[in-house]
Amino acid sequence: MRKLGVVFVALTCLTIAAAVAMAAEAPVGENMKGQVTVGVQGGVVVPTGALAKDFNAEAVTSDEIGGFQGKMGFTGGLNVDYFITKEFALGLDGSYSTFKSDYAHAGDAKATTLQFGLHGKYLIPTGGPLVPYVFVGAGLYNAKITDIPDTEDLSQSKFGMNGGVGAAYKINDMVSVGLNGAYHYAFSEFKPEIEGEKVTVLDDWNFITFNAAVTFQIPMGK
Repeated sequence: MRKLGVVFVALTCLTIAAAVAMAAEAPVGENMKGQVTVGVQGGVVVPTGALAKDFNAEAVTSDEIGGFQGKMGFTGGLNVDYFITKEFALGLDGSYSTFKSDYAHAGDAKATTLQFGLHGKYLIPTGGPLVPYVFVGAGLYNAKITDIPDTEDLSQSKFGMNGGVGAAYKINDMVSVGLNGAYHYAFSEFKPEIEGEKVTVLDDWNFITFNAAVTFQIPMGK
């Protein structure tokens, strides 16, 4: 599944690059300053690194057991942007990601993440209907592992950051479609309380997302 994720990354990057290179020389449309957009997206999440230590073994490190290696899973989210200038926007975003473990001792354990945050987005002018962009954000990541053999569900919230690139093709003045990819990094170890003690369950909680997106522009007076 990890190899499939790498292939998906490569194809996404090639698709965006090809689309930018082939964009038609059409009018960009109205100045986005003062406008509001709402985006809906969905795609795949690819966990990175060994996410968790063995839940039941004593004094066993993630390096020794291979960690809670995650399979590629599903992600989806919403975002709202307000354009301060014609090319720069500030916004709110939220997402849900879920994937399962491919480590045999973890059984049917499933990891989920609820993320809420703020971001900045910069549109790169192309002179055509296809507009690439970059974005960076920060927010709260609620990490949870459920269905752990012989262990109660674990949950903890951490602050984190994310950043990525994308491209949107403007179908008309109201609707755009596109692709984007982002890397998410949650700060510090995940140490929930188990039987009254803080236990390091996760070495890190990092992942990559790849989404197809539809964006709607909300009519605003100027």
